[in-house]
Amino acid sequence: EDRYGRLLVAYSDGVYAFLRRTSRGDLGRWSQLSVKLSPSQRVFALEQDPTGPLWIGTNKGVIKFEEGRQRTYAAIEGLAMPYVLALRRDRDGNVWIGTAGGVSKLSGETIVSFTRSDGLPDQDVVLITEARDGRIYASTRLGGIVEMINGRTELIRGSNRPPFDSAQYLLVQDGHEAWWIATTAGLFQFPGPRLQLQRGQNVR
Repeated sequence: EDRYGRLLVAYSDGVYAFLRRTSRGDLGRWSQLSVKLSPSQRVFALEQDPTGPLWIGTNKGVIKFEEGRQRTYAAIEGLAMPYVLALRRDRDGNVWIGTAGGVSKLSGETIVSFTRSDGLPDQDVVLITEARDGRIYASTRLGGIVEMINGRTELIRGSNRPPFDSAQYLLVQDGHEAWWIATTAGLFQFPGPRLQLQRGQNVR
């Protein structure tokens, strides 16, 4: 949902907003935003910034879209790789970008990237989430889950073994500080507040 209360959906060919009905009998409709994409450019991630911009992850970089204007951040700006798979804005206004080549952190106009040399077990980063205490976690496609700590990454114990080495579907902390992780082997719940995989249960 954007700051105007519209439901936003990312599709491969662009971003769509649901326009609510304006009269009785009007069911509402979908309208494509005026984001400019190249013919081979595809959308894979979406993050609404509460201060205004919409962040759009594509296979050719991250687009910052606001009031009809857009700017693209790609490898030349310091992005780990232009193929973007995940986006997350944290409480400090930084935008974390999961790519097929590592994790990038956009602070203002500065990008810092993290790759295997910084401790990433797998550079295919498919999910990024922020814990209630502000910690940032990134889930890789096949190498497990890491915490981003002071310019480096630290592997969460046990996450590099099945089924958590492929936690690609859901990684989120609820209001009671419990962690929910969806894997190919089902849905797991672990007590918090810090992410750990030693005590928990398969709930589905």
